[in-house]
Amino acid sequence: MHEQGLGVNSAAVIGKMLNHPKFNFSILDLAKNNIGNFGLNKLARAIECNRTLISIDLGSNDIMNDGSA
Repeated sequence: MHEQGLGVNSAAVIGKMLNHPKFNFSILDLAKNNIGNFGLNKLARAIECNRTLISIDLGSNDIMNDGSA
């Protein structure tokens, strides 16, 4: 899903997908999607519960140094 213009709302949907029992991706590339800190927060909560994801690329998403704070 690299550079697809997904944005914050899509990050929330992807967060819900990460918690679905049939989600079994090990790698997720979300680079260059303008997810921002708010979208990162939505993803981070889901990632904590996910047991299959090994790697996630969030490069170039307008995420500031304070992360999801």
